[in-house]
Amino acid sequence: MALRLELAWAAGFFDGEGCIFASDGKTKKQRRIVAHISISNTFPSPVKRFKTIFQCGKIAVRRATKQRRTSFTWKVWDQEAATILAKLLPYLENKKQEARWFIQLMGLRKKWKPGKRKGEGRIPYKRTRQVALVDRIRTAKHHDWGK
Repeated sequence: MALRLELAWAAGFFDGEGCIFASDGKTKKQRRIVAHISISNTFPSPVKRFKTIFQCGKIAVRRATKQRRTSFTWKVWDQEAATILAKLLPYLENKKQEARWFIQLMGLRKKWKPGKRKGEGRIPYKRTRQVALVDRIRTAKHHDWGK
């Protein structure tokens, strides 16, 4: 009972303050998917509560400036993030579809290294599905709230 209550609280907080991030990163030697989830708040207690509930991730502190208050950010990457989203999924509302896509993306994840010769290193089927899921996650953030 207590765990379900904690997960319901975490899902509600994540729906409002959370971020699901995925990007198709490219370097000289490889292309890779960069993916994480995070929550940020100007109060440390809910951020610390997230770390306590899930027993993973890191908390970063961004110090106050003249225009901004101190903020606290909890962040988890890759497969750990997918595991957390799978636990939150039954309780999520606003970010439910993004969470499904993220979990699906982590299931397909595999590093892809381009070949040195022309024609080598074509993007395999899994890779094109990964890029499509990254695009879905990216565009889901820009939906129309009025509808």
